[in-house]
Amino acid sequence: MLVTFPRDFPVMETALVEIGPRDHGLHDSYVAFITQVSGEQQFRPWADRGGWGDDYTAFALMENDEIIATVGRMSMRFVVDGAISAGYQLGAIATRPDRRNQGHMRRLMEHILALPPLDNRTTLIFAVSDTAAIYPRFGFERITEWQFQLPVSAFPSLVSAVDLDIGSADDRALLRSACREAIELSEDFSAVDYYPILLWHLSHRALTAKRLIDAEAIVIVQQTGANLHICDIVTPRKITIMDHIPMLASGPIKTVSFGFNPQGWLTIEDSEKLERSETDEAAGILFSLGRPSPKGRIGRLPELARI
Repeated sequence: MLVTFPRDFPVMETALVEIGPRDHGLHDSYVAFITQVSGEQQFRPWADRGGWGDDYTAFALMENDEIIATVGRMSMRFVVDGAISAGYQLGAIATRPDRRNQGHMRRLMEHILALPPLDNRTTLIFAVSDTAAIYPRFGFERITEWQFQLPVSAFPSLVSAVDLDIGSADDRALLRSACREAIELSEDFSAVDYYPILLWHLSHRALTAKRLIDAEAIVIVQQTGANLHICDIVTPRKITIMDHIPMLASGPIKTVSFGFNPQGWLTIEDSEKLERSETDEAAGILFSLGRPSPKGRIGRLPELARI
């Protein structure tokens, strides 16, 4: 049976648009959408601080000037088995609650994954457990990651590292410059020059960027009780990180945990004491389109390099 509609019947036209750093007319809509579906309030401060650059593009489906679904794409430089390779990471994968299960996410994913050169580069997604079953449908493989912890006994030194103020344009410029010159955290599996993502984390998490002036390093940490969590080390050369724990600590330390594979930053003695376990799913489940390491040497993508 042929169904016809009167001429004035409202027809929803869904448009697929790309939103880049200079598409300011769509930024408010994108920020409002992200806030609506995730409750995230820090996208605007991140963008205002210069985090949204040419490496980040938001793909959105719009109806009547309203966003109903998005996927964000970040261009990255991964380090895999000692070699740097261009790739992508997808995030901000969301659909408005009243428009879910209507194929909108599939349309966006199929569009993005077909774009050259994305169609032949490693592409990563960090998923929550509720959506983990979705990504294998697009060819993604689940990758096991590891978390690392080291038992220690340390106390704050009289001289502390210098805290950077992420609200300061000068301190952000210092951090951006340091990221450009920084070496990879691990040759097995990591990334380089991911300042925009690192800035995102610093803009909405209780992290502190501490500058070790003599070591020419910026270390991003979070201390909870007697555990010092080292999220990232930004430096042009290797340092023995445990030598600097007293300058990074705000109180007594019994354990040091790491947001990356720290083996290249430890002495042989400390490496032998390092405790390793699979990452908790609450930290995000890694999926890869194109296995990051054909040799299977996967440690952990740096915590502050993930979106």
